[in-house]
Amino acid sequence: MPFEDAGAAFYSETAMVFHDPDHSIEEDRFNPLGMSVRAGVLVACHCVRETDSVVRIISARRADKGEELVFPLFFGIST
Repeated sequence: MPFEDAGAAFYSETAMVFHDPDHSIEEDRFNPLGMSVRAGVLVACHCVRETDSVVRIISARRADKGEELVFPLFFGIST
């Protein structure tokens, strides 16, 4: 997935952000579920490095079927 599409998960007006405490004990990880015009519904796992206030994208992917179903129901929109 292109970096620009991954970034869309952060800037989507309808983004939902979930804390992900199960995948790291050393840093707080978050999983925004957002919308990209080109890629559709996305998930982009990331953390914020406190030492330099930099957002590090760990992974980005298209949402799976379950995530795609939850997203429009939460906001009352169609995908």
